[in-house]
Amino acid sequence: MYTSLIKQLLPVLLCLYVSINTLQALDYKKLTAKDFTGTTLPLAPVTDIFLDLCYGPHTPENIKAKLQVFKDIGFQRVYFVIANPGYPTYGMDMLDFAPTPKTFGNYAKASVDAVGDINKVMIETAHELGMEAWPVFKPYEGGDGRSLPHGKKHPVRERGLSCIGGTAYGFDTFILDNPEMRIQRRPEPHYEADCAQNVTRIELAFCTNPQSYKKHLGTLPPSAGHALTDIQLWTSNDNGTYTAYTGPVSIKQSSDTRIITDANGFPSLKGVAQPCHILTLDGFESPAPYFAVTFTNPQKRHVTVPWSMITAYGKGGLIPTTIGTRVRKDLVPLGTEWNDRKKHRFDTDGFEFEDHGWGVGYPGWHNLSSYGIAKGKNSHVKGTLCEAYPEVRAYWLATVQQLIAYGADGIDFRLVSHSCSVTDWANYGFNKPVMHIYKQKHGDELVESEEDYHDIMHIRGDFYSLFLRDAQQALHAANRKMQIHMSEIYTDHTHDGFIRGLVQWGNPKIFLNWKEMVDLADEITIKDKQRGRYKKKNCALIKQRAAAAGKPIWVHCYLTQGPGLQQAYFDSIATDPRISGVLIYETVKRHNPNSGMNRPGIVGIAPDGSLMRDDRVIDILQALKQKE
Repeated sequence: MYTSLIKQLLPVLLCLYVSINTLQALDYKKLTAKDFTGTTLPLAPVTDIFLDLCYGPHTPENIKAKLQVFKDIGFQRVYFVIANPGYPTYGMDMLDFAPTPKTFGNYAKASVDAVGDINKVMIETAHELGMEAWPVFKPYEGGDGRSLPHGKKHPVRERGLSCIGGTAYGFDTFILDNPEMRIQRRPEPHYEADCAQNVTRIELAFCTNPQSYKKHLGTLPPSAGHALTDIQLWTSNDNGTYTAYTGPVSIKQSSDTRIITDANGFPSLKGVAQPCHILTLDGFESPAPYFAVTFTNPQKRHVTVPWSMITAYGKGGLIPTTIGTRVRKDLVPLGTEWNDRKKHRFDTDGFEFEDHGWGVGYPGWHNLSSYGIAKGKNSHVKGTLCEAYPEVRAYWLATVQQLIAYGADGIDFRLVSHSCSVTDWANYGFNKPVMHIYKQKHGDELVESEEDYHDIMHIRGDFYSLFLRDAQQALHAANRKMQIHMSEIYTDHTHDGFIRGLVQWGNPKIFLNWKEMVDLADEITIKDKQRGRYKKKNCALIKQRAAAAGKPIWVHCYLTQGPGLQQAYFDSIATDPRISGVLIYETVKRHNPNSGMNRPGIVGIAPDGSLMRDDRVIDILQALKQKE
């Protein structure tokens, strides 16, 4: 019986296999309008205002011309990720507020000088063209705080904040005025005394079991039996210039077994001890605040979790340190100067500490040949405000009220940002208002277990909910709508995979009551990446609750993180009656002749201020909208 059933199902399974693999193999960059037959779902573009401003010089005239392209495609609603006061930077070296370059570079300052209040201009221009205007507000987008070495000034920004590695720039103005209201690090006893020690020993441990990190780094040659070579210790006083340490240093290499942990000290690999190669540098003493260790790492075979497997010691014991894995790039890359400096070196540029670009996967495996070591920890998450302060929630609400005054038809609230990246998330969130609630529940009990940290995340989530309730009241009082970004990770606070998602680089590390969020919202956005294949089961509980209340649900189609822009993707979405529309994300056409960047989009502004249309994508979108 089973054999007969398998024979009957075999053609179906084969077709399914072929369909899935065909979908995965599709290169949407080669697709044209002929490959699309349309969709009945409404489409709406999403544009990141500040990114747009950086890539080309904007004026009121070319903004209107750019939005006219959206209108001509047939979009009835357009979303703008707003530019917060102070134009906070994103996690990319180019996306800073920079002087106007003489050659291709960054045009943010020129755009703002020419346009003024860009959020107001975008909303009013969309309305002038007969389209709805929906700002996307990311309260936690406060700036990723890219740094310059100690003593070096930013050419445009007047104010910065001290951080591990130098002075950080590119923050929301409220953060610059109230840095103490950012997410605070756990107070540590004897911290100042521990950091004041001279460094007398540095230890680096490398896992020698390739199966431990295969899932994250793929198959690498085993490092067991291979000693590190060309080992060098470096020191720096400003994290801008590093010099080779010339004093006596004892270098030892040995083997050991250790339990691998993440940056928080939580065991990974099920707590099973792994074989490790240990590199120890001692026999020296240095008061320097910054160090680096370099070595030859052929075939990148020596693998470590830097945040937990690289340590520094003084005569009094362990020294709190921050590990740097990224060499600092030019904070303000301009014209030929940027073009001539594509390769950056830690000894002339320093490290960007606690900067992880678009994030680091858990638990944080690396296989580099140089690591930076800074004494101390950042006292706060660089660019993330704490929602527990009434002043912070009032500031966010003032932004909502301003967007309402500008005429926004609704506001889309997005929790993720580029400002929340820290390696040891469990050591942040210890602001006084949060700990006041925690102590009411637990007394003087220390925050020790992972469940204790989760409780802090719940408390913070409750404070954020207070803001959303106030925002909803303000919107509804003005007859405007609230849209909230949701993700499956909010639906189960006991699922380990979901928790890893909640504490990843882009999230502010809070738990939300997803049912309350759905009930508050007038419309829902599902922020899970579909990767070119719509999955009905994703966010099933959220979709079910929203659909039962008759609330529109939108999903994302990514133009550069896809490949979402393909007919099969829209066909699969159409089989789910709960979905009301699709947001076309990453719409700015980007072309950088210096770096070779040429990414698809809909329309952008060229260096000479002219429109830069992506006619292939535009033709596809027009073909998709034929059925709408």
